[in-house]
Amino acid sequence: MLLTRDSVDLSERKLRVYATKTERYEKGGFRTVPIAPILAQELETQFNVLPESEPYLIFENRRKAFDSGFRRILFDAGLEKWPKTFQNLRSSCENDWIKQGIPSHVVADWLGHSVKTQEAYYLRVLPEYFDRVTAPNGEMSHAAENVLSSGTTRGTI
Repeated sequence: MLLTRDSVDLSERKLRVYATKTERYEKGGFRTVPIAPILAQELETQFNVLPESEPYLIFENRRKAFDSGFRRILFDAGLEKWPKTFQNLRSSCENDWIKQGIPSHVVADWLGHSVKTQEAYYLRVLPEYFDRVTAPNGEMSHAAENVLSSGTTRGTI
């Protein structure tokens, strides 16, 4: 993973990503991913800390250092280590975007895979989905109340 200065557009909050495994497709291996505010802050720090002559903001040996550092944080917190740190972070981001209401096909496009791949490998069933349906004052309860109180008679829903 090599993240170069010219692949980051902080003013537009866009990250241009290249992946060899998708170069045979329409976009030729490139895709544009939105940069969340917290990541923008970190990237801006990298821009300011590294000399302008350094083209790479993140490169392989930093990724390995991040991975081992992140595993240490998980261990210290008493949490189970993640076998593939970056893939797990990517999956979490994907789930977060979908929970925020971004359509699945858009998120899949940003991350460079199909909705079919997304459903098979990235999306998770979260306890909060169950809670949204069963909570007495949850959003799903209100939706059901609206249907039931709309004057619809039995058998016509």
